[in-house]
Amino acid sequence: MSAGIKKLRKVKMPNIFIRRRVYKTIHSFLLSRGFNRVSVWGFKKGAVPRYSSVTRDFYVGFGAGAASNFPNMFYFNTFNVSEYIKTLLNNKLPISIEMNISKTLSKYYWFYWKLYDTYFSRHEINKVFGKDKKISLIINIFKTLKLLGERNSKFALTERGSFWIHLAQNYFMLNYIDKVWTICMKEPWPERIEI
Repeated sequence: MSAGIKKLRKVKMPNIFIRRRVYKTIHSFLLSRGFNRVSVWGFKKGAVPRYSSVTRDFYVGFGAGAASNFPNMFYFNTFNVSEYIKTLLNNKLPISIEMNISKTLSKYYWFYWKLYDTYFSRHEINKVFGKDKKISLIINIFKTLKLLGERNSKFALTERGSFWIHLAQNYFMLNYIDKVWTICMKEPWPERIEI
């Protein structure tokens, strides 16, 4: 492990009150300068095309360490470049981790990314969830906590909601995805990863 990576691992996030203040300041500054929020951390101005990995529901990842998301399946390619190349040269897929995702989990995964995207419609929710009462309860809780607003059957995260979703994503990334990536960096073909 290089000295730079060791130093980076020692960096600590500021406390939640400082993070909240910084996020609010950045958010207000960008909106006051004519930028539009396109994700919990992304902004764009004018006619510039919006891009984010959350602009699509399903995708195929190419390259070592890339992920692919298909209906009810999620894959990671091996992170080891040599193993990735060797596997392809042997006419095999370089998939090191394969996860079955239930239909219910797949729906909530979709909802999470819609929250991360910050905008979605009631029509989209009804199309994905049907008459699921749990999603209605979650949306009502978010509205009550002023994390989510609704106008003309369209939902938008508030600035406060964007902060808390971003914070939850940071927590998930640091505590779960980082664990998966760390193991995958050490083992080209892990047999099992428990998170």
